[in-house]
Parts: sequence; structure tokens; C-alpha cells
Amino acid sequence: MLTTIQYQLDDNGNPAPQQIQIKLIYYNSKSDIPASLISLIQKRVTSIINTQVTSDSPTKPPIIIITRTK
Repeated sequence: MLTTIQYQLDDNGNPAPQQIQIKLIYYNSKSDIPASLISLIQKRVTSIINTQVTSDSPTKPPIIIITRTK
């Protein structure tokens, strides 16, 4: 599910309202998360850490995964 978060920074930068689309995904448990999604997230994290973000490794929309806890 894609949703939009609207926010405003409280610093000396641009005080104009901002927004970003995020992808929310829900699973009953961590074990239900597909290996392909875990791999995608690991690739995104690695590319961000190595500052090698390319069109092959997009970081948007941000993905938020929600699971139940037991």
C-alpha cells in the first residue's frame, strides 16, 4: 500500500510543508517476509552505505514493513 506522509522540518532550512510517498507492507510474522523483499532491502541499505545509489538501486519509495510480535 502506498501512502503519503506530510511533514514540516523544524530547522533553519526550508520551512515549507513537505511530503513523501512510502510503501507500507504488513506480514503476520517475520518468517512470512519473502526472501526477494529482504534481498531488495539489503541491496538498498548496501548502496546507501556505500553511497553508490544508481537507477538500478532505487531507494524510493521507502519501504516500511510491519509484522506482529509474539
